[in-house]
Amino acid sequence: MTNVRLRQHPRFDTRLFAQLESDEQCTDGLILDISASGCQFRTAPDQSLPLNGRPLTLVLPLAEPGKAATRIPALVRNRHTGPDGTRYGLQFTGSVDAVMKLLMPEPIPSATD
Repeated sequence: MTNVRLRQHPRFDTRLFAQLESDEQCTDGLILDISASGCQFRTAPDQSLPLNGRPLTLVLPLAEPGKAATRIPALVRNRHTGPDGTRYGLQFTGSVDAVMKLLMPEPIPSATD
């Protein structure tokens, strides 16, 4: 048996609350892992959406006070429904700058700064 990596960039496990928005629908869920080029997003069992191949926006509402939510354009590349909900494999389609800010936050200033 051969394992094939589907992502070009390393994945980081996470549990970030987020939303998926399409033209006509929106659902809440969790980002289970994320890389510079995509993520795995899970909805609740009753929130499955038929989104394969459609453009959508991943919205991360957790933002600094006074700043807008992070919005990342994406496409659904795969989908798997199980007892814990539906998992969507998302490929980011825009600039990776917003994603890189999530993965590589600015360093914490030291006490000597």
